[in-house]
Amino acid sequence: HPLPIVTLSKAVPGYPGGLVESEQGMRDGSAHLIEVHGCRRIAFIRGPDGHSQADARYHAYLDTLADHGIQANADLVTPAGSFEMKRGTQAVDLFLDQRNLRPKEDIEAIVAVSDLSALAAMEDLQRRDIRVPEDVAVVGFNDSAEARCASPSLTSVRVLHQELGTQAVSALKRLLEGE
Repeated sequence: HPLPIVTLSKAVPGYPGGLVESEQGMRDGSAHLIEVHGCRRIAFIRGPDGHSQADARYHAYLDTLADHGIQANADLVTPAGSFEMKRGTQAVDLFLDQRNLRPKEDIEAIVAVSDLSALAAMEDLQRRDIRVPEDVAVVGFNDSAEARCASPSLTSVRVLHQELGTQAVSALKRLLEGE
């Protein structure tokens, strides 16, 4: 105080802000794998527990499975973690080495809470001579530059960061003008 505050990515009571539409984006990404590619065994790399965006993405994944008559399988979900790149490598190790899931049979696709973890998962799959997307499809979230530059390019849920920033600056301007 007395500076005006506008938040991004996290709702703070009493302050205007902008949030990424995590739920619908994750629903769309997960539904695409089911409806277009016929995937039914879709793994999920979770983000931090208690993080509103990570939690929304995880619950949207679960809801999308349920909406399509697919029972969630705990073996196809990582424990809560971080948004860091290493989470993708850890997830592939968990799914393939610890839980002994077989690509294309037990696991057809991996959906990740972020592009960073999705990219690391994709790299680890390729290191194991598992073809992406032919053997295991991978979907991220954020549509980062890294996702577009990967080989193959990563399918990712687009986040309109520039639009979100523009709206935040507009809200801040209105606050400064006394609105």
